[in-house]
Amino acid sequence: MNITPTGFLSYALSETGNGQNFQASDYNTTFPDYLIVGGNLWGDAYGTAEANNNDAAEAIMNGSASSFIRSDDPYQGTYHFQDTNSTNRRGELHVEVNPYHEYWGLVYAKSVNATTQSKAYLGFVSQDVNGNFVDLRNCGGYSNDTLSADLNDGDTYIYVSNINNWPNTNTAAHFRLTIIFPCNHSTWFRPHYHTRLGYGSPTRYYSEKDTTNSRLRISSNGNTDGSGDTTWSSGFIPAGTPISRGVAGGTYNYCMAGNTTIPYTYTKYSNPINSLQYPYRNSGCAFRPGTRSIRTMGLYNRASGAQMYMDNYFLTNITDQGQTAAGDSTTRGANYLRDYNFGPQFKSDGLVNCSNINEIVPPGHGGIFSYGNSIYKSSNLKLEIDPEDLSSRGNLQTTSSAGIYVGASSTWEDLSGNNNDMIIEGNPFAGYGTQKQDGSGDRCYRSSLSWSGKFTFGVWMYVASGQDNNGKYWFTESYRGSGGCARINSSIVNGSGSNDVVRFAGWDNSASTAAFAVDTTSPINDGVWHYIVAVWDNVTDTKRIYFDGRLEGTVSAPNTGDSNYQHLHVGGSYGCLGDTSLIGHIGPFHFYTNEVLTDDQIYHNYNYFWQSRYRWLSDSTIKSNVNKSFGSTSF
Repeated sequence: MNITPTGFLSYALSETGNGQNFQASDYNTTFPDYLIVGGNLWGDAYGTAEANNNDAAEAIMNGSASSFIRSDDPYQGTYHFQDTNSTNRRGELHVEVNPYHEYWGLVYAKSVNATTQSKAYLGFVSQDVNGNFVDLRNCGGYSNDTLSADLNDGDTYIYVSNINNWPNTNTAAHFRLTIIFPCNHSTWFRPHYHTRLGYGSPTRYYSEKDTTNSRLRISSNGNTDGSGDTTWSSGFIPAGTPISRGVAGGTYNYCMAGNTTIPYTYTKYSNPINSLQYPYRNSGCAFRPGTRSIRTMGLYNRASGAQMYMDNYFLTNITDQGQTAAGDSTTRGANYLRDYNFGPQFKSDGLVNCSNINEIVPPGHGGIFSYGNSIYKSSNLKLEIDPEDLSSRGNLQTTSSAGIYVGASSTWEDLSGNNNDMIIEGNPFAGYGTQKQDGSGDRCYRSSLSWSGKFTFGVWMYVASGQDNNGKYWFTESYRGSGGCARINSSIVNGSGSNDVVRFAGWDNSASTAAFAVDTTSPINDGVWHYIVAVWDNVTDTKRIYFDGRLEGTVSAPNTGDSNYQHLHVGGSYGCLGDTSLIGHIGPFHFYTNEVLTDDQIYHNYNYFWQSRYRWLSDSTIKSNVNKSFGSTSF
């Protein structure tokens, strides 16, 4: 086994894993020298039935064992699947996917009826976070646009930015299905867990296109005679929120075969899945916007009877070989994986059988993907704020007619369980999983947390490219009056072009030299989300600063035994250091008292948020191709 520079596990084509000799012919010529392969998310190493029971049949074929499992002609292993009807089959094994990862899918199939040769569609079904089928009519097929005015309960029209994006009312109603993608003040906002309003209950269309006023009349059925006209009833949606319309067709993703005549010998059908590594509407091999999980799919257009055999269902995550589990599933799917030890994983010798290939994930924090299911959490995590989390947002108060700009008496609720909530000052924008600040008194604060000799503080920040924040304090432990001043006075320094760096500085009364300062070497104002970590360590007598999981600066400070002081400020400061506020965004932040995280733990915290959230907000290719234009709140 070799580790490539990209972190993929690479296997020579002749290498054997878990009893199966993988063949070069099984995979696309994209990998001519090495076979990149991970655990099979659709079964065991063979990808076969391997169990003559209903769990196996339901998981892959959605049928009973007596009809769908045989043992007379497997491609490999003991059992194989068969199809007996001219219909579609959607397996009950729901595999959780990351929509910014590339996967590989394959299956072997053969016709068996000498008089009626099989024809088939083979691929997968996309489902959203609620388990609903995502077809193109309800995931925003075409005409990406934004609301040009706030939408409130009781409104009769939806105002859009470009009315020319919307077809005239002489088209079919499903072309006039309107889908709105609200931010997380309503439910949540993640690119692959879209909250979608406008389909389901209630479904909304438009019955009138008012070109003069750039607006669409809200309707329950799209009838142009007005018989379905209704009003908005799903709560406040701010101007700038993405909106799109449906498209005809778009049922399943026929990625591996599309109405293909199946030969009488086992033939491999395979394809990369989601090779663009972002949700895309117009490809049968891409995850659709809103996809959280996929299921196997077969559609068979032929006469009834035992017409076709299938074997070696295989799905692997090429981007993240650490994904070795399917995730949430139905009872049938869970039993299929559990009872027959499917979903194999890698051992250090290259065989497939380990708990997790990513050793950076702390024990107890593993998840479906190799970056785990949370940040590192210990008893010393005394403050955890996440502006995207509904629990953290539970006490936000909006100002009148200002949508999701927070007003007086708002707090970020602490997720650590210690009730160390942060009071919000100013008037920041609290939508889209961020505290967006304009530099006018925006910040949050509370009394300082109790620590002595050591702490670790981490925060996600975004500053637009070239934005000057020179000299602004963004993280302090300081006095909110005119005297006493600061233990910590972290600021942005340089202030010329796009080369501002972050300084972790302060005053340590116990150190041989009280004043200290240490800077990052990487710029913060480049239009990308970054993770900054400040460490106070009396074990090594150092102060350190990390940038995106890597150590970038250390300063020696013997006898660093000082402790907390006055008030903790994040996003700015107030009092003895002046009234300062960062121009930019503050994302999740967390404070570990009396604990110095290891380099691996710091990297894990970075990698968890980067892979699960901030990659899509920072990648220019993804940003230009995903429906996420937020108008005045653009990232």
